[in-house]
Amino acid sequence: MAGKPRKPKDQLSGKDFPSYDELSDMMISETTSILSDFIRQYIGAYGSLVSKPGDAIFINFDPVLQTESYQRWAQYDLYWYLEQDTHIRAILSAAKVNIAGLDWEVKPFLKGKEKKASVTNQAIAEFCEDMFEQMEDFTQHLYDLMDALPKGFSLSEIIWGQKDGYWVIDNLMNRPQRRIQFDATSRQPRVRTIENPFYGDLVEPGKYIVHRCSSNWENPFGDAIDQSLYWPWLFKKMGLKFFLHSQEVSSSSIPIVQHPTAADPRLKREALGVAKQIREGAYGAMSDALKLVWAESTQGARNAESRELFIRLMNDEMTKCVKGSLLTTEGASSAGTGSRSTSQTHQVTEDQYDIFRAKGLASSINKYLLRFACDYNFANLDGYPRFKFDCEEDENLVEASTVLVNLSKALPDYDIDIDDVNDKFGYNFTKKKPTEPTTQIDPTKPTDPINPIDEPILENDNANGQ
Repeated sequence: MAGKPRKPKDQLSGKDFPSYDELSDMMISETTSILSDFIRQYIGAYGSLVSKPGDAIFINFDPVLQTESYQRWAQYDLYWYLEQDTHIRAILSAAKVNIAGLDWEVKPFLKGKEKKASVTNQAIAEFCEDMFEQMEDFTQHLYDLMDALPKGFSLSEIIWGQKDGYWVIDNLMNRPQRRIQFDATSRQPRVRTIENPFYGDLVEPGKYIVHRCSSNWENPFGDAIDQSLYWPWLFKKMGLKFFLHSQEVSSSSIPIVQHPTAADPRLKREALGVAKQIREGAYGAMSDALKLVWAESTQGARNAESRELFIRLMNDEMTKCVKGSLLTTEGASSAGTGSRSTSQTHQVTEDQYDIFRAKGLASSINKYLLRFACDYNFANLDGYPRFKFDCEEDENLVEASTVLVNLSKALPDYDIDIDDVNDKFGYNFTKKKPTEPTTQIDPTKPTDPINPIDEPILENDNANGQ
């Protein structure tokens, strides 16, 4: 039985589908931007929500920065204070150095299916590479930009200068995060000044580089790891405080001055004063005959061990936060136990984190530094060169050579591209030059006699001849 014929969908909806032009406008514009978020969770905007830049800024809804402060340690200064912890400083410094210390290069733009860049594109890449190498301390600037890892984002001001007729980056000056706001519509940074301390002054592109880590939901402030480090750090700090206090109390006997039960308040105060003079910090008084006794703690060692384990646990949790969910913080933690397999797994996981962070930093350099450096100096570009960290593992050349031999045997009718072989193995193979054939001697024909070699006469032989 044939079904009923269906109506076109546009008739079912009661209206026509949007035209191609309307659909195109919808596809190229934001429909779920932060400014239209009905609760603006995590990210907010302050000011009138209009399209004109400068009328609104993002509000950083970092829960730690919003709720926690200690006298002068507030906002990003609180995170700076947190990072002074020796353990946090060690793991964060290691994570930054792992990126800043990598070898890097500027790769030229390849057009279409080119295997080798054109002379012009190669020259542009070399210009950019020389610009970075001639900076005062480019490695330190990379380290400063990696401050986005703990705080979510980092910003450095670009100082331009002229050299040999070109505009080059003369210096990068890292700025504290507390100085920066972000425009709610253009997302460009705004610098908080004395004249404009809240909204900040808008900074033009080409004057700064912004690097972010894990910017969820278009959060211009990034995802600060310090948010997660804060609570283990606070618990560790409080646990360490009580640990030191308990060590002071249980390290030696506690003096207690006994007094008569019916002693007057003056005598009781005198008894406490005597005990306090003997040992500051732990003392007591009880009703009885006035005499001095010593109380010793029998659980001091056990209590100290439990607090030490707690502090170690907090350190391990902070290590996992920065370096990943590692087996070294479980099976091979700071207690010193573990195995070779767990340490290898640790290294693989940490390497993956480093590769991800290195690619993120390279993207920021390409967006803010290379693009403007090329636009300021060159016209009619085919494309932009790419800054790249060398974070790939060294290839096993023995295995690669075995594969090459097997392929050459399996495909005898195909030639091997010698340029690809040179690139892979790092050698410079060239084709051998043909050698000239040697002259063959015909034994049937006489040969010219060989002139004797004039040998020098030795002094002894000359003397004997005389």
